[in-house]
Amino acid sequence: MKRIITTVLAAAVLASLSTGAMAQAKNFEGLNVTGSLGYQTTTVQTTDFSIANVTSSDAQPAGMTASIGAEYITALNSNYTLGFGIESNFLPSQTSRHETYINGVLAANTGGAAKLNSMTTAYIAPGIATS
Repeated sequence: MKRIITTVLAAAVLASLSTGAMAQAKNFEGLNVTGSLGYQTTTVQTTDFSIANVTSSDAQPAGMTASIGAEYITALNSNYTLGFGIESNFLPSQTSRHETYINGVLAANTGGAAKLNSMTTAYIAPGIATS
């Protein structure tokens, strides 16, 4: 795996030095709209109970994601770009149950549910022009 990563990085550096890559970064400059579909799983830990010897299992809500977003890309020079974006997932996850334990013993009817209703992400995305 390490060899593959090294080979890919070396190829990207050599490609960026070629004359064909010059001025490509400007082609990607500007505002764009993004959209994606996917699947997400999350682990929710419940901690810091105010009652001694009480713990909780981890809930793991999961489900489809449908994200929309916007990104602005600027060319730093002829080979490199830098993008700034924000993306929002508007589909709620499936509900996942967690249980409560007292002294390590499952307590009846004391659990709860966890659900990821929405998620917003802000990001920075560096880029390199290759030919």
